[in-house]
Amino acid sequence: MNDVLAGGLDAGLVILSGLAATLALYLAIDFPRPLRTRRPLWLGLGGLAAGSGAGAVAAAAGWASAPFAALAGAYTALALGLAAWTLRTQTHRALVRQRGEQALRAQVLALHDPATGLRNRASFQQEIVRLIQRCRRESRQFDLIHCRIGFSALRPDQLDDAMRALATRVSGLQRDGDVLARFARTEFALLRPRHHLGDRPDAVHAALLDACTATLTLGTAALTPQAQVGIGTFPDHGHGSHELLSAAARHAGAAEAPARVA
Repeated sequence: MNDVLAGGLDAGLVILSGLAATLALYLAIDFPRPLRTRRPLWLGLGGLAAGSGAGAVAAAAGWASAPFAALAGAYTALALGLAAWTLRTQTHRALVRQRGEQALRAQVLALHDPATGLRNRASFQQEIVRLIQRCRRESRQFDLIHCRIGFSALRPDQLDDAMRALATRVSGLQRDGDVLARFARTEFALLRPRHHLGDRPDAVHAALLDACTATLTLGTAALTPQAQVGIGTFPDHGHGSHELLSAAARHAGAAEAPARVA
C-alpha cells in the first residue's frame, strides 16, 4: 500500500513538474508581436533547461529522488518563466507609453507653429469653427483680431527669431478663453469671446498694435516693425471664418511709424 502511495505521489510530482514547465514556456512564448523581442523566449527556454539539468544532476547524485528533483527543476523553470512574463509586461507597457508620447508629440507638432509654439493656421481654423458653433448656441459674440507684421532690412533667417520675440509679447495679452495663433509667416490672429455686453475689442486692438510696433532688438540691430491690426466680430461682420477674416482685413489700420533699423 505504501509503495502504491509512493508511486502515485511520484507520478503526481512528475505530472506537476511537466505542467509547470509547460506554463513557463507558455508565459515565455506568448508575448505581443509588436514587441519584436526574443528575450522572454530565451528566458523561458533557459529556465526550462536549467531546471531540467538541475533535476537530473540531483537525481544522479542521489541528493533526491527523481520525482522530487523533477519538481525542483519545474519550479526553477516556472520562476524564470514568471520573470519572462514580467519582462514582457513591462516592455509592453513601455511600448504603449512610448507610442502615446509619440502620438502626443505628433499632435502638438501638427497643431502648433514650431518656431513660436503658438497654434498654427489649421488649428486656428478649427477653433474658429468650434467658437462659432458655441456662440450660435449661446447667442454670444466674439472678436477675431488679425495682425499683419511688416519688417524692413530683416534677413530671412532672422524672421522666426523676430516672430518668436513678438509672440512672447502678444501672448501677454491673452486672457482665459482666448486662442492665439501664428496665422502665417508674418501674421498673428486672436480669438476673443465677449464675456460681457460692454466688452469691446478697442483695448486689445490698441494693445496688440503697441506690442507689435515696439522696438525689437535682434542681435546688434534695433528694429521697429510695422503692423496692421483689423477686427471682425461674430455675428455682426459674418457667420463664417472666411467672412470674419475678410472683415478683419477690411478694418485693418496701419501703424504710423515705418520700419527702421538703427
